[in-house]
Amino acid sequence: MYYIYKIENLINHKVYIGLTNNIARRRIRHFTDLKCNRHDNHFLQKEYNIYGKENFSFNIEFEGDVTSNEISILEQEYIKKYDSYRNGYN
Repeated sequence: MYYIYKIENLINHKVYIGLTNNIARRRIRHFTDLKCNRHDNHFLQKEYNIYGKENFSFNIEFEGDVTSNEISILEQEYIKKYDSYRNGYN
């Protein structure tokens, strides 16, 4: 089972799109790293520090039994859908 998830800044609506096969672990990891100011994504970390946890949401966009190749393609489709390379955190 794979998941595509979205972290959204509720103030400016910028998003981060990611994929995982363990959604609970991934959510915890993102927000633990952000809280401890050690997230790998410096853009996301900077805005988390400015706006705070309460202004970020975490939502599942897709879940399903697909291949690793299929989930990678889906992730790219969601990144395009939300334009998260140019107007987000990807």
